Amino acid sequence: RPDQSGSYAPMHATLYLGWSRGAARQRYDFRSGKGARTASQIYLQSGAQQRRNESGAMVTVVPAKGECVCDTAIAGNMHIDSFAADALDPLQLPPEEGGLAYL
Repeated sequence: RPDQSGSYAPMHATLYLGWSRGAARQRYDFRSGKGARTASQIYLQSGAQQRRNESGAMVTVVPAKGECVCDTAIAGNMHIDSFAADALDPLQLPPEEGGLAYL
């Protein structure tokens, strides 16, 4: 656990979110200080993967280098209903039993 405040580099980015019963999607577009798109990361997780608490796919695109890489996503579920009764939450931990800290 960190014992002092961290520092964060400034970032120019846009986050897009989308979901349906069949899939959850996230997209990050990163831009230079001059506004040019430098990279994008796109995450897709199917409904079946969500129900199994499995990571989906992550696509990283770096246009200036002509690179496009597909890999397993680095995180688990996109919890769309995190602050309600989330059917995809495997713990179903009530707030009084640590659920709030868990979120």
